[in-house]
Amino acid sequence: LVAEGADGSALFWNGIRNTVYRITPDGQVHELYRITFGDYDFPAPEKDAGSEYDMQYDYQMIMNSQKPEWAGRHAGLISRMHETPSYLMFTYSHNGDTFIARYDKKKHRTDRNVMLQEPDGAGLNGIAFDKDGGIHVFVDTDTATDVYRIKL
Repeated sequence: LVAEGADGSALFWNGIRNTVYRITPDGQVHELYRITFGDYDFPAPEKDAGSEYDMQYDYQMIMNSQKPEWAGRHAGLISRMHETPSYLMFTYSHNGDTFIARYDKKKHRTDRNVMLQEPDGAGLNGIAFDKDGGIHVFVDTDTATDVYRIKL
């Protein structure tokens, strides 16, 4: 998953390692945040891969993520992210539900987390972030697309 950083750089989220990296205009890659979800975190690698990725660990996480019993205990995958000067906001799924979370960059932790509840008969169409930290949720109904704005 790739997104634009608050400073114009590129952000890259490695879902298996649950880590967000910043890619600067000169091509340098810097580890920024390891996103945690309280009790619902990805298991830590059994060994530190250092600068090289441990491909066996990555493969095992991909295989585990497909098991229903694993999904009930560990966080889902981030599907969208947006950075402001103070926060990294992202959406993720867990046990079939969609959540929006806010990671406080100064405190180095997720400080807000809400589950989206769709009205009966509606379906999630999309989510967009604005520069002021607002989240716009687009929900399709039988007759229209409703837009909701959430401020975390």
